[in-house]
Amino acid sequence: MINIRKLENELWEAADALRSGSKLTSNQYCMPVLGLIFLRYAYAMRIVVLNLLRLKF
Repeated sequence: MINIRKLENELWEAADALRSGSKLTSNQYCMPVLGLIFLRYAYAMRIVVLNLLRLKF
């Protein structure tokens, strides 16, 4: 299972790196970052569903 606190800290560190390492504002990089988080979530859910389907059939 994912450690939520660890994930939260890693996301904050990544956001800090984006803020300090570029001249982008948060509204310029929020959508790509949120998109990546969504894609990771969708991939994880796909794996879960595939495993459930394998167990059923």
